[in-house]
Amino acid sequence: MHPSNLSTPTSVQDLDPKPLQNLPHDLIGEILSRLPVKSLLRFRCVSKSWLSLISSRQFIQTHLIISSNEDAYTNHSLIFSSGYSSFNLKWSALQSALNASPLQTTDFNCPMKYSPKSVTAIMGSCNGLVCIGIDNRNLYLWNPSIRKFNKLPDSGFKYISFVLFGFGYDKLNDDYKVIGIGNTEVKLYSWKTNSWKIIEGYNYARPLPQQCAFVDGKLHFIVNTYLDIEDSYLPKIVSFDLANEAFGEVGIPNQDFSERSLGVLGGCLSHLNFILEYNGVDVWIMKEYGVRESWIKEDFVPFSYMPFGFLHCTPVFSSKNGKILLKLGRDLMLYNSKSRSVLKYSEIQTKGCDIKIDISWDCDSGGDIYVKVGRVSVTMK
Repeated sequence: MHPSNLSTPTSVQDLDPKPLQNLPHDLIGEILSRLPVKSLLRFRCVSKSWLSLISSRQFIQTHLIISSNEDAYTNHSLIFSSGYSSFNLKWSALQSALNASPLQTTDFNCPMKYSPKSVTAIMGSCNGLVCIGIDNRNLYLWNPSIRKFNKLPDSGFKYISFVLFGFGYDKLNDDYKVIGIGNTEVKLYSWKTNSWKIIEGYNYARPLPQQCAFVDGKLHFIVNTYLDIEDSYLPKIVSFDLANEAFGEVGIPNQDFSERSLGVLGGCLSHLNFILEYNGVDVWIMKEYGVRESWIKEDFVPFSYMPFGFLHCTPVFSSKNGKILLKLGRDLMLYNSKSRSVLKYSEIQTKGCDIKIDISWDCDSGGDIYVKVGRVSVTMK
């Protein structure tokens, strides 16, 4: 019987580990790695050996890979936030956004909120963890699937709403990091040291107010370098390597002066630029990271109308069967690249303001994260 066909006991008490004692350890690990996080949290109580297995770094990485790559996207979620105080975080299954039926969203209770009027903003997500800001002051790392969180120490920035934050995982040093780029200084938070430090060597203009794109161990954002002679600007994609903590540049696919944004589609760095005269966006994908010549224009996505509250268009997700999910202002648009047709628009109910959206998935994000982040124990823009 395939492990995915095994039923999940209703409680730990319903599980008798004795018949499983003769199973090979590797097979037990294979079975457990395909179960949802909530089941794994319960099954840690079955025995010391299961607790050790489920808490091991190797098991966590295996479970993460399986959860993030399964074709049905059952573990993937969309998390919505807005800069409006009465807007609660909202949650939707990614499957709901990718099918033809109306988008189903529910309020997502944020355990860090101080009051119903608290303003929440998603800064980014990685490996099932979400970096979130609350009330323009406090930053948190939050694992929604197990409802555990860790408050970050004060960054020293006066108002975090005026800072571009990016969040990602440093695989080389096994560390989660948050970068903050303000008007006059750049700071980096390390989960391992639980502290911020100043980063030197940033010689670019202030980044555009968009979420960073995390690809290949690097965070990416767009800056505009103004040209006095031509009274125009030159767009650049700036990268920050989380391992060596250094800035660099990634070649941009075109140099026109249109509205543009970055994202991640199919695991690759993606670039969208708005084509005003044709009322749509060009979708570019960097097939080989770091190689400018590998930029491929995948598609042109037309807009059948200009959504109310449209600020810019950002890529959210692309499926293996050719569906592309984009964010336009406070709307989601689902486009089928094979049939070259817009499948649906989904409006996220807000008070007329833009929304942020991010992709997250169920994951136990690490024994270390669980132990340290939670000694108590997904953001479109």
